[in-house]
Amino acid sequence: MVSVAHITSANVGFATYSSFVDVSAPGVVIPTTNHGTAFEGHGLVTGSSFASPFVAGIAALIKSENPMLKAEQIIEILRQTANPDIYTVPENNGKEEQMGMGRVDALKALTEADTYSAIRLSEYQFTTETGDSLVSEGTTVFLGGTFTNFLKPTHQPIEVILRTKAPNIVLIDSVFEVPILGTHETVENVMDPFTFQVLPDGNPQQETLELQLFFKYPDQYDCQYILLPVYAHYLNWNFSQIITSIGGNGRLGYTGDTTNTEGVGFIYQGNQLMQDGQFGLIVAKDENILSDAIYVTDSTRSSDFHTRAVARATEYSDTLHTLVSAYSDSAMHANSVNVKVT
Repeated sequence: MVSVAHITSANVGFATYSSFVDVSAPGVVIPTTNHGTAFEGHGLVTGSSFASPFVAGIAALIKSENPMLKAEQIIEILRQTANPDIYTVPENNGKEEQMGMGRVDALKALTEADTYSAIRLSEYQFTTETGDSLVSEGTTVFLGGTFTNFLKPTHQPIEVILRTKAPNIVLIDSVFEVPILGTHETVENVMDPFTFQVLPDGNPQQETLELQLFFKYPDQYDCQYILLPVYAHYLNWNFSQIITSIGGNGRLGYTGDTTNTEGVGFIYQGNQLMQDGQFGLIVAKDENILSDAIYVTDSTRSSDFHTRAVARATEYSDTLHTLVSAYSDSAMHANSVNVKVT
């Protein structure tokens, strides 16, 4: 699948644009088979619906020129041969990398396709230090997967650099070197993944952060954007006449470290029954070996459990809700019980 933004002869105008656009194509005042007087008896139309046929037509030309090409190779030819001159138009200032690789170029696509390599992270997965695939705030995250070269063989290793503008991401290991790859050859970085931390940002709700992979070719430019869903530490649960929040840290009702934060409390039949958010887990072996998530003072709680898997629903029906979270107190303090809870 290729994402297309429509443009005028120069700028993006009122088109939709984002980091996930692959290429741009003309989509303003386009002559069609509709009757009209605007252009030699034809009507003129505007919109991305009229930009995408330009791209589809060029893709068909590429396929007719080389019938053995696969769809992903045709997409990469469209991307790599697009003309980036639209980014030099003053009206497009501030839209860098928001209109794809540039305006599609049929001539270059047919005559210069064999001059470009095209490495992409074709398959990937996020995992946390606990092995969970759902990322929450305060966790260390690993990004690993498979890099594929879809076009011309590379002649030297290519650095891939992980970048982001998200203020709550701290990069730890942001560079992976892709070795020399032939066409359709692959390499994995699972044993040497990109590594970063997601810091708490005060937003208790699920959010989506944007990551960029920059491919450091010696003679061409390319990047790839990836979305990282970051889940809240807690799940709001509404069943029958009960509304409450379940945390992945041993807390129920309010799951934050201070009074009545991160959660909805415990509401039954519309009445708030939790005034100070004191529901929390206590696990002990004896009077000295103890871990808990309850109040230490009137305003703060113990934080002896760390999230292993964020709270989430695994089953919903009219009569049964199955909610799952996992947490552990391992190495959280000297007198930890060393227990894992699911």
